[in-house]
Amino acid sequence: MIDVKNGYKTVQTLTTEKGARTMAYDASSDRIYLSDADFGPKPAATAANPRPRAQAQPDTFNIIVVGR
Repeated sequence: MIDVKNGYKTVQTLTTEKGARTMAYDASSDRIYLSDADFGPKPAATAANPRPRAQAQPDTFNIIVVGR
Protein backbone atom coordinates (compact mmCIF):
# COMPACT_ATOMS: atom_id res chain seq x y z
CA MET A 1 0.00 0.00 0.00
CA ILE A 2 1.36 3.45 -0.90
CA ASP A 3 0.35 6.51 1.08
CA VAL A 4 -0.23 9.02 -1.70
CA LYS A 5 -0.07 11.94 0.71
CA ASN A 6 3.58 11.44 1.72
CA GLY A 7 4.85 8.73 -0.63
CA TYR A 8 5.77 6.18 2.06
CA LYS A 9 5.04 2.52 1.46
CA THR A 10 3.83 0.39 4.39
CA VAL A 11 6.14 -2.60 4.72
CA GLN A 12 5.41 -3.59 8.31
CA THR A 13 3.46 -2.26 11.27
CA LEU A 14 5.19 -2.53 14.64
CA THR A 15 4.74 -1.28 18.16
CA THR A 16 7.28 1.22 19.53
CA GLU A 17 7.50 3.28 22.70
CA LYS A 18 4.55 5.53 23.53
CA GLY A 19 6.40 8.81 22.95
CA ALA A 20 8.20 7.77 19.74
CA ARG A 21 6.44 10.02 17.23
CA THR A 22 9.20 11.98 15.52
CA MET A 23 11.18 9.98 12.98
CA ALA A 24 13.94 10.28 10.44
CA TYR A 25 14.51 7.88 7.57
CA ASP A 26 17.97 7.09 6.18
CA ALA A 27 17.47 5.71 2.66
CA SER A 28 21.12 4.66 2.31
CA SER A 29 20.91 2.26 5.27
CA ASP A 30 17.12 1.65 4.99
CA ARG A 31 16.71 2.47 8.69
CA ILE A 32 14.23 4.56 10.63
CA TYR A 33 15.32 6.51 13.70
CA LEU A 34 12.75 7.43 16.36
CA SER A 35 13.34 9.64 19.39
CA ASP A 36 11.81 8.87 22.77
CA ALA A 37 12.14 9.64 26.47
CA ASP A 38 10.48 8.67 29.74
CA PHE A 39 7.80 11.11 30.84
CA GLY A 40 6.68 12.11 34.32
CA PRO A 41 3.09 12.47 35.45
CA LYS A 42 0.77 14.75 33.52
CA PRO A 43 0.11 17.97 35.47
CA ALA A 44 -3.43 18.99 36.35
CA ALA A 45 -5.26 21.20 33.87
CA THR A 46 -5.59 24.90 34.67
CA ALA A 47 -7.42 27.80 33.07
CA ALA A 48 -4.11 29.06 31.66
CA ASN A 49 -3.09 25.58 30.43
CA PRO A 50 -6.20 23.44 29.85
CA ARG A 51 -4.26 20.63 28.08
CA PRO A 52 -0.94 20.23 29.89
CA ARG A 53 1.67 17.76 28.69
CA ALA A 54 3.89 15.58 30.82
CA GLN A 55 7.55 16.65 30.93
CA ALA A 56 10.41 14.43 29.72
CA GLN A 57 12.51 13.14 32.59
CA PRO A 58 16.21 14.08 32.73
CA ASP A 59 18.72 11.63 31.24
CA THR A 60 16.06 9.39 29.63
CA PHE A 61 16.37 10.47 25.97
CA ASN A 62 17.06 7.60 23.60
CA ILE A 63 16.96 6.72 19.92
CA ILE A 64 15.14 3.65 18.62
CA VAL A 65 16.62 2.24 15.41
CA VAL A 66 14.33 0.18 13.16
CA GLY A 67 15.71 -1.71 10.19
CA ARG A 68 15.52 -4.96 8.33
